[in-house]
Amino acid sequence: MSTPNDDRLPPADTGNIEADRAINTEISYFNRTGNKLALWAVLDLSAKFGVTVPTEVWAKFAEIAAGMVSLASDGKSGARGRAAEPSDGKSSTRDRAIELVLGTGNFAGGSAFKDYATHVSHRAITQRVRELLLQDLDDRQGTPGASSYGAQTRVYEKVAEEFGKELETIKRLFEEDDKAAEVFGYGVLKRKIGGVADV
Repeated sequence: MSTPNDDRLPPADTGNIEADRAINTEISYFNRTGNKLALWAVLDLSAKFGVTVPTEVWAKFAEIAAGMVSLASDGKSGARGRAAEPSDGKSSTRDRAIELVLGTGNFAGGSAFKDYATHVSHRAITQRVRELLLQDLDDRQGTPGASSYGAQTRVYEKVAEEFGKELETIKRLFEEDDKAAEVFGYGVLKRKIGGVADV
């Protein structure tokens, strides 16, 4: 499992709402876990959306680059100060390079890749919930007097069926994501569809 990350990044503000939402999902995950795969995802998303990579993310890549150059130039000890050393004190150049690039030291006994795969799966679920909530909002705006009562529960049920998960799991994932997103200014969605919450 991952450990908390003390090296937090601020939310991105690229000027593209969709890009910001996707990038900030990754930054939020990085802030919670320290999993550097999220930084690579931000780089990928920035290229896909055609937006500038956030300055703070570039700074992280500059740290990675400096560590890699130091590691390569001295051949054995350059990255020791930045990379986690194994308890036996024997760390290969390869292990330290992997630590620099992926931040695997944050995953005591776990896998940065498995943790990230879980994140991607959970992200797909929360994105689907948001998509259906917005669709419901659009549908209700086109129908005068339409009630929002029970809409969120109906969406959870639909997503639970689509993903083969329990309704409570969907609700928990969405609420956790919503709470993390609030820190990154995504509470706008919740406020915009305030009538969607079950009464």
